Amino acid sequence: GCYHRLTSLFYLVAYPVSDCNRIGRSAALQPYLASEDGRKEVPFGDSGEKVVASRMFDYCCFAFLYHIPIFPYEVAKILYFLKIPYLCAFVPVIDFIMITQQQIEATLKAMFEDLTFRQEPEGLYDPLRYMIKIGGKRVRPRLCLTAFSLFKDEFTQEILSPAAALEVFHSFTLIHDDIMDKADVRRGVPTVYKKWDENTAILSGDVMSIESYRLIAKAPAKALPKVLELFSVTAAQVCEGQQYDMDFENLEQVEMEDYMKMVGLKTAVLIACSAKMGALIADAPQQACDLLYDYGYDLGLAFQIADDWLDTYADPDVFGKAIGGDILNNKKTWLLTRAFLKSDEGTRARLLDAMALPTDTPQQKEAKIAEVKRIYEELQVGKDALEEIVRLHTRALNHVSALNLSPERFALLRDYANHLVGRTK
Repeated sequence: GCYHRLTSLFYLVAYPVSDCNRIGRSAALQPYLASEDGRKEVPFGDSGEKVVASRMFDYCCFAFLYHIPIFPYEVAKILYFLKIPYLCAFVPVIDFIMITQQQIEATLKAMFEDLTFRQEPEGLYDPLRYMIKIGGKRVRPRLCLTAFSLFKDEFTQEILSPAAALEVFHSFTLIHDDIMDKADVRRGVPTVYKKWDENTAILSGDVMSIESYRLIAKAPAKALPKVLELFSVTAAQVCEGQQYDMDFENLEQVEMEDYMKMVGLKTAVLIACSAKMGALIADAPQQACDLLYDYGYDLGLAFQIADDWLDTYADPDVFGKAIGGDILNNKKTWLLTRAFLKSDEGTRARLLDAMALPTDTPQQKEAKIAEVKRIYEELQVGKDALEEIVRLHTRALNHVSALNLSPERFALLRDYANHLVGRTK
């Protein structure tokens, strides 16, 4: 038995890569043998789990066939980081036990089912429970958990509470945004200020912001100073972005540079914070934390432009709120900013006239939305927005390609990015 194991192992190491098929290797293992460091990129579907399972199955079959003992996890990990040729084929055992997309989804579901707030006074805390209950995409906590999973193999309470804090803080901003935007519907249901009243919405939003800090404080002691600093700076930036957005309401038009600065503060920084926070709590290297921040920031920009596009072109039943609200409120969106940038004098005058149309009745609202969309379509700003989304999506993935992750872990970031901006498809 020992003789066969040794000779089989020698046979494995001695054979050149091009001859590996002749000793029973399947195509599923070839990506690991196709490059010197054993980490060549391979195509994936919606997630890397199928590839991981296929590779692990082939690895086990091969080990059984040639009487090679399955390497323990720690041994395989050493081989992986040493990048020993050929033996890197055993790397699938590492990513076989990585946190999967299904685990992230299950953790998110349980996290918000278990999230509780104080019971009394009900008038203060019921809106908090309402905001969490109506759901949402959970974009920020999902990214926080995803970033954490790049460096750790299991979730602990030290990451779950800060991840939940990101959603709680985001929900606070939505409560107040809906008051300022006079939005009646959020995620297909009445907004907090419409269901209760403005005073309740303001106060409940305030306590929701405070609640987010209580959850952030549960980050591990080693990471807490950096996490708290990151979160506090981000919280202030979000408010700065909202102020710029309000200031724009009094301007006839804004420059694209000013618009991108505003959405960078209002939207992108919180998504970037989510990615970096997960990495900080996982005790990742500083360079990795910074690259993940840049990844999240560019995705955040793409996400906001996608949101602007959807407000004009989406199906309201799918989007979860009425379409055309930005047009009715003369909100400075990427589409409007781009339209002014591309307009000649005549088109600019038409656009200003359309923005000045009355919106007192449902018919008037429909007429205004239709006229502005007509100008958008003439200028092809919807098409331009989609192209910008793709550009930012690509740039985001370029940031994290420098992390030198395994294909399975990189797939988590790629799938997240695709999901985040895929709403415009």
